[in-house]
Amino acid sequence: IIDVNPALCRLTGYSRNQLVGIGILDLVRPDFHATVLNAIAEGLLDPYELVALAVNAEELWLEVIGRPMPYNDRDVRVTAVRDIRWRKEAEDPLRRANDMLERRVAERTARLSAANARLQEEIGRREQAERDRGAAEERMQHAQKLQSIGALAGGIAHDFNNLLTGALGNAELSRLK
Repeated sequence: IIDVNPALCRLTGYSRNQLVGIGILDLVRPDFHATVLNAIAEGLLDPYELVALAVNAEELWLEVIGRPMPYNDRDVRVTAVRDIRWRKEAEDPLRRANDMLERRVAERTARLSAANARLQEEIGRREQAERDRGAAEERMQHAQKLQSIGALAGGIAHDFNNLLTGALGNAELSRLK
């Protein structure tokens, strides 16, 4: 850091003398070092977020944007920071509410999926029962047809027997005469 403004000193609690001369990573929480190094290496012009550490070890959510510029015959990166703790604090309840909603949606989806699976099983059982009932009806109709044919054949046999009885009786009488 080659220079800072009073606003950064107020935000972090460090004095100008404490900040000038230290490396930028000394102010950044270690899990954001790669983010900062990547932004510098790629010359990112888009804002990114990081957590800085204040003099009292308080974590500060900052939005950072940097621009390369010439300064005293060398290239430097002028960086602006914005305190976004208020936004992160506002996002936290929203994130929790969203997580809870996502959890509820997942639970409801699981229950609906299980109910759908049970419904599909019931539909399958009913379709099988309908097929079984249809097959039983076909067997019953076939049995009724056979019974009707048997009754018809029995009636024909009885009528034929009656005719034959008369013919046999007359034949017997003819034989006796």
